[in-house]
Amino acid sequence: MEAEWINENLKADDTFTTEKIELLYGLVFDKTVNPALKKQIAEKDILKAKTSTEIVVCNLIKNREKITIVDSFDKQFPAGARSPAMEQRVIYYLADEKRGFINLDKAPSNKERKAIRELWGEMELEQYKEENGKWKKSRIFLTEKGLKQFSKFNDIEDDIIIRQEKVEDEIFINHKNDDGTVKRVPKIRIRKERKHFTPEEQVLLVPMIKDLEAYRILLSRFNATCTDIETGKTLELNDLPRRIFNKDHNYGLTRGGRYYSKVARIWKENRKTMLINGNATVELDYGCCLPSILAANCGVKLPEGFDIYSTMPGYNETHRDLFKQIVVIMLGAKSQQGLKQALSRKYKDAEEGNLDEDGYLVEKFYPDEFTKDDIKKAADVAVERFCKYFPLFEEKLFREDDLISLELQNTEAKIATKIINKFVAAGKPIFCIHDSFRVLKDDENLLRDTMYEAYFEVVKRPPLSIK
Repeated sequence: MEAEWINENLKADDTFTTEKIELLYGLVFDKTVNPALKKQIAEKDILKAKTSTEIVVCNLIKNREKITIVDSFDKQFPAGARSPAMEQRVIYYLADEKRGFINLDKAPSNKERKAIRELWGEMELEQYKEENGKWKKSRIFLTEKGLKQFSKFNDIEDDIIIRQEKVEDEIFINHKNDDGTVKRVPKIRIRKERKHFTPEEQVLLVPMIKDLEAYRILLSRFNATCTDIETGKTLELNDLPRRIFNKDHNYGLTRGGRYYSKVARIWKENRKTMLINGNATVELDYGCCLPSILAANCGVKLPEGFDIYSTMPGYNETHRDLFKQIVVIMLGAKSQQGLKQALSRKYKDAEEGNLDEDGYLVEKFYPDEFTKDDIKKAADVAVERFCKYFPLFEEKLFREDDLISLELQNTEAKIATKIINKFVAAGKPIFCIHDSFRVLKDDENLLRDTMYEAYFEVVKRPPLSIK
């Protein structure tokens, strides 16, 4: 009887109502349902489904605790906005842990990326990095709009992630609400070689989860927007932040840990137009944050207001953005040649107007007259200059096994957490962009004082500058 009902209700030409989806979903994961019947449901031919909803249902049935990826058909993509192979290339989802990612035959073009971004708010494209360091073909994930649409059928919210090479498992942590009820939040994604969190990590994760959840709840009460200065369009900035850590062989969550959100990915010029509930905002930034933390670690005392990005021999203040980008990449590079190759790719993407791994245009970071060779020469100057200021740093530079940037980012994230927590306690909105923060204009003095206190508490010396 059950089998007949399911066959009848999984017809491809049928309308999938909310009630029907919930009923099917419940049947699949009801422990009293016959395992053979579950298998029959899971093996329903997904290719016969014609609508987005049907494919979502099939994917939910097959992968309850996997991120569900949605298809794209004619109603989302008019014929002129997609290639003939578009449909095949965007029907994409996370497979089981043995298979890992299912690779697309070909990475979507910039035109197709733009079409996906503009015409269907539930999906975005991103790239992932292989063990050899190369960026591979794109995968598709749900945006905030998609999360809201499908979250009642699947737990697909990422809050704290530990990055490693391959997806291995996904874990939920039970959280007790004030009213005594328990919900499964948030999902923390772990990767190959890590099937569980160690006791040491679990101790560290408890306060992190509590802090992050409080931060997300606070931001959900505010509406943030900015204006795209090129198109004049209003951009919604209401996705909620998450934290991403990198693999740590000591199991101490000491690598990475930065906060990520849409605000951190938009251009700085666009952020200047940002409004919170229609009110003006201001952004304050630590001067040379990562180099100043590095200096403290190396026992080097830099003068107040010192700006290493503006003091490169043969260059001046107009080259500051260039050297800031060079230093950021240098701290995470495994060789000097790798540094130059990364800069060359970024230069090419900026010149050609390509999109980055998050689907945004690569921002120009160099003077108009600079060529690729000019940037490579500047990279050599930056390496020499850094080794002069930080003799101990030279030993750690360009190592395969220990990227110093991840340790510096972790310290930076600890500072950010203290700042965020103070604003959360005060009920005031704050948006983190790694080492800078955007708040309401009226809260500028509070932010400046809090940034100074947080930096001093973590690094044990005052910041070089806050501006």
